[in-house]
Amino acid sequence: MGNSWTTAQFCRLVPAAKWISRLLLVGLALFGPAGPTVAPVNAQTAQPTPTREVDVPSTPGAPEWNIPISALPPGSIVKRRPYSFWESDRPQGIAASAGYAGLLLLVVYLAVLTRQLNSARLELSQLNASLEAQVRDRTAELIAANTALTAEVSERQRAEDALHQQLDETRKLQEQLREQSIRDPLTGMFNRRFMQETLDRELARSTRDQCPVAIVMLDLDHFKDLNDSHGHMAGDLVLQAMGELLRGKTRRNDVACRFGGEECVIIMPGVPLDIVTRRADELRAALANLRIPFGGSTLQTTASVGVAVFPGHGKDVDTLLRAADEAMYTAKQAGRDRVVVNPSASA
Repeated sequence: MGNSWTTAQFCRLVPAAKWISRLLLVGLALFGPAGPTVAPVNAQTAQPTPTREVDVPSTPGAPEWNIPISALPPGSIVKRRPYSFWESDRPQGIAASAGYAGLLLLVVYLAVLTRQLNSARLELSQLNASLEAQVRDRTAELIAANTALTAEVSERQRAEDALHQQLDETRKLQEQLREQSIRDPLTGMFNRRFMQETLDRELARSTRDQCPVAIVMLDLDHFKDLNDSHGHMAGDLVLQAMGELLRGKTRRNDVACRFGGEECVIIMPGVPLDIVTRRADELRAALANLRIPFGGSTLQTTASVGVAVFPGHGKDVDTLLRAADEAMYTAKQAGRDRVVVNPSASA
């Protein structure tokens, strides 16, 4: 940890401390005092009295000095030498030195440990400060990146919304153009081109599935006289009312088309001849009962209807339409306001 003491350094310090403590013990044992010296005190003056030490041998087996105490000079101290090392004061000194050495070693250890702790604390504080700085920097970077990403996502979302809106408008415009290209603007029915496409498709499917396709051709009676007597505006109102009626009275699979002028063609896929005849007569009756307000008067009209069915009346579109047209003119010649089925059916 930087300049701090490591455990290995401290372990190298411990033997040195041990040798120092051993030298202290040896020095105290060899050169330390053998025991305390007591100086006598004069009772009258309370001052230390000059003394003289008299050694009395105390070795086991040595002759005793039988010297009376009264024979000793005044102020003498009788000092008895210890028998052995253990009877002297040196073991106490050695113990004290050992305690001092242990205390010194403990102090050194605590000092090293304290220094290590302070160094580790300082390094930890520096590391913590560095980590906090890195976290702040990284947080700022993430916030900036998130802001930029949010702005980019919002911009892309706006672009996508604008694109979807443009696509919806384009789709609606295409649908409108498609409707305009296949619808008659006056009557709202399909136009002649769509009729041709539908007949081609339905006749091919009928050939594959072996099912009939009926054609109902309808022409308004005396429409030219109506235009001449009431004007073209009245004729347009009658055509619009006819288109609305046919679109409302036909099935979803039926296709009502304006063939030209006041003529209309209704394609009925999968319907047999008898049902087609009955439905054609229902449409004729509904037109005869139609009343159209115009100014102060009421307009009304009738229709002649011709019916032909694929494949009995024709194997292709042109033949089938010609058969329905012939039946319609037969209805007109028979008195108008009626339904006629082409009698030249081959099946």
